[in-house]
Amino acid sequence: TVENKVACIFRILKKHVRRNGEYYLWGKSAHDVLKDGTGNNADINFMMINMLNDIDVKAMPIIMSDRNNGRLPLTHPSIKSLSTFVVGAWVNDSTLTYIDASSKDGYVNVLPPKLQVAEARAIEKNSSFWVNLQNLPASKKIINVTGTIDNAGHIKGKIQCLMNNNIAEEFRNDFRNAKDSATYVTGIANDDGIEIDKCEMTGQREFAQNAIYNTEFTKNCDVTDNHIYINPMIITPIKKNPFSDEKRLMPIEFPFKQSLTINVNLAIPQGYTIESMPKGMKIALPDNNIFCSIISNVDDKKIAIQYRFKINSMFISYDKYDMVKDLYNVSS
Repeated sequence: TVENKVACIFRILKKHVRRNGEYYLWGKSAHDVLKDGTGNNADINFMMINMLNDIDVKAMPIIMSDRNNGRLPLTHPSIKSLSTFVVGAWVNDSTLTYIDASSKDGYVNVLPPKLQVAEARAIEKNSSFWVNLQNLPASKKIINVTGTIDNAGHIKGKIQCLMNNNIAEEFRNDFRNAKDSATYVTGIANDDGIEIDKCEMTGQREFAQNAIYNTEFTKNCDVTDNHIYINPMIITPIKKNPFSDEKRLMPIEFPFKQSLTINVNLAIPQGYTIESMPKGMKIALPDNNIFCSIISNVDDKKIAIQYRFKINSMFISYDKYDMVKDLYNVSS
């Protein structure tokens, strides 16, 4: 498929050239870039376009003002407002796929957040047109937790975490920047207040769309003579509300569209019953651009929870700030 061809070229290029940390609009000699083994994003993306065209995949630059540089002034076009570009490749007559070939941990249709702009211009030989790079596929994180609670209030179980797109990119970046794998796993354990007995990872170093980690964990609950008090959300979905200011005068911009799903299934100890359980809930902005729901089911043998949190739009107007703040408080 065209997508596989693009991914293969991307993989070949990553083996020979790495980005020197800069974003530019112009490139230099491909010969010098290959000789040095480093280049800015424009150098590498121009090479990506040429390589794709060589295998008959029609590719072009998608020029933009990145999000740090501000929005393009649509009423008075100027090349001075442009800061960089990514690669667009035609999958078919009507569909483009996007690549930043200089990205260390990205993939096809996975762009760094600063390059996910609403207005970018595709430049072909005899035409140009607008594209919205905020319509890329949403990033997903799915966490499945299974465990057993014993009479002493210890929970032992397994956690499987599946990530794709920008969330997988962040995972790889965090793993690479950790001192070693043990340090990274310790960070996961500290964040969620659990003890990790075993951890296996897939995709933490590979060029791929997805990444997975599986852990075996232990967590202690509060226990009295005849009660066990459990927080069934073994994984804390939102560690801290990022919206702490009293008021806000500017729009809210999220890095990318994303969703988090946490499925929890816990077997309760024999001889115990559920005395009380928080009710499920559903809360969303009026336009459904942010959404959260919790569904709970219990019986005399198990606790089942499903938590879902979605950000469906990267741009939220400032007048919805109080609603966003309250939604995060409830969803934490």
